[in-house]
Amino acid sequence: RTKEKEIMMEDIISAMPGHVYWKDTNCILLGCNDLQAKDAWLKSRKEVVGKTAYDLIWKDQPEAEKRKQAALTDEIDKNIMKSGLSTTTEEEVITPQGLVTYWSSKVPLKNSLGEVIGLTGISIDITERKKMEEELKQAKEQAEDMNKLKTEFLSNMSHDVKTPLAGVISLAESLTNYTQEPKTLEAAEEIIQCGQSLFSFFDNCLEL
Repeated sequence: RTKEKEIMMEDIISAMPGHVYWKDTNCILLGCNDLQAKDAWLKSRKEVVGKTAYDLIWKDQPEAEKRKQAALTDEIDKNIMKSGLSTTTEEEVITPQGLVTYWSSKVPLKNSLGEVIGLTGISIDITERKKMEEELKQAKEQAEDMNKLKTEFLSNMSHDVKTPLAGVISLAESLTNYTQEPKTLEAAEEIIQCGQSLFSFFDNCLEL
């Protein structure tokens, strides 16, 4: 029965989504699931045993960049094991497809005495989500810029139109004080009403 449970556990781990892996206190890999092995260009997940973060990095890139990526990963892992606290973090890795961002959740492994003996982690590829977030951010910024331009345009147009319009309304109001001729008064009052309507129209546009 114990053997069957071990086989079942192995099958569950191997098929888990995301990158699943576990390491000792020296950041040496002790195992992983099938996806982690596949993306590390290993023929089998058994091959991961004894490898380091550096060994799993895509080789066709500058040596300094490979060492930098490995050092960052090891630093995160060592801090987790030193603190004994689980953590989640974003990790960036260069692959043949470009820069990939992983959301990693890592937990220190402890023995029966509560001593840290390693860690286990699950890393999920969130590259597409990050790309969508950036596109949404840019779209929001563009919309804000468009709103700003619209407000400036309406403000300038309002000023350019309202200034002479105020003069026209003032003349029409003066005209009503100097004539009693019905048709002239009617025309002057229409000018005043239309002018005031235009004033309200521009004020409402600026409030949108």
